[in-house]
Amino acid sequence: MWRIKRTIFILFAVVLSLQAIASISAVATDLIVHNGESIQAAVDKAKSGDTIIVEPGNYTENIEINTDNLVIMSRSENPDDTVLQGSGGFRIYANNVTIKGFSIKGTNASDAIVISDWMGNCTIENNKLSNCQNGVEIGLTGFGNIVSNNEIRECEEGIGLADCQETTIKDNYISHCNKGIVMSDSLVNTIENNTIIKSDLGVVFGGISDENTVINNKITLNKRGLDLSAGGHQNRIYNNDFNNTVNVNFGDCAESNNWNTTRTAGKNIINGSSIGGNCWATPAGDGFTQTHFDVSGCGIAKEPCSLDEKNCDYLPLVTSTTNCTASKPAAITVEQVIEDNESTGNISVGNNVTRADNESIGNISVGDNVTRADNESTGEDTNGKA
Repeated sequence: MWRIKRTIFILFAVVLSLQAIASISAVATDLIVHNGESIQAAVDKAKSGDTIIVEPGNYTENIEINTDNLVIMSRSENPDDTVLQGSGGFRIYANNVTIKGFSIKGTNASDAIVISDWMGNCTIENNKLSNCQNGVEIGLTGFGNIVSNNEIRECEEGIGLADCQETTIKDNYISHCNKGIVMSDSLVNTIENNTIIKSDLGVVFGGISDENTVINNKITLNKRGLDLSAGGHQNRIYNNDFNNTVNVNFGDCAESNNWNTTRTAGKNIINGSSIGGNCWATPAGDGFTQTHFDVSGCGIAKEPCSLDEKNCDYLPLVTSTTNCTASKPAAITVEQVIEDNESTGNISVGNNVTRADNESIGNISVGDNVTRADNESTGEDTNGKA
């Protein structure tokens, strides 16, 4: 079924590209909207390829866009001084439309920005959306849309996708919402580098929401970080900072997902030295990352983090220097080696010994005369060259 959907999306993308090429021949015009004038009037006047520039001010309009290839932006590109209030917002019934640089302050009953069904290649960026039913809502079969660098607060739903594909949601800050990001029957989308904080549900998958990528996000201080109880299969979820009351809710869903990538060197989401899986913390301080330690200096726990019978993070992140705080392990001493091995005879420790401060100390040979961890003297210590 999803292969049929993907084929439809590809054909739709080709049509959109042809429409964009056909519109390039028209001469683009900048239309200026001054404070007190109507944004809708400028939109109705605009032709494909035009840019509508809105001067700072307060506007109360519900703007409908039916022309492809438009840019609607604030003059200052500062959302704080160009504001749509009340039930105002944008309704997009066209392709290749960009909305940027606005504040939209709703009444908790209206949607701030809606990309209608079958619309694609739209960009929603650098906006502040608050007190709305939905911050950004992308309708059925949306394709190739981008939602980036927006601040969304106190909405029922921050960003919602329904039956969408190849949409990118990145660099957004979402807080105090009922649901941060919601995907329903949506395939091959990317959720990247977002902060989702102090909401009831951080990210929600439902239906056939498969083969999506969730990477580099800070999903923290929510009641539930990631909800997969209504669907979600074979999604790639890695290098995220989870720190929530419940990090993953599977409910009765029996689907499996991928919780780590191949281990590679590089700075991870909690400033460790390797990229692999995710940080698993809780506000109570009892998360996996907070109770397991990095004894090798690679930023990856020695043990996997089992999430349920079908889901496991094989390369969970651990470090003691970031928000996912874990206590440093105690210094590893010769006495501990003796204690662990219950031996007071000759002990030889090979080349791979690592001190607690991660400084290699090479070959170490400890002879018969050592001191046990129980402080029972057996003679003098003899150590090899460091």
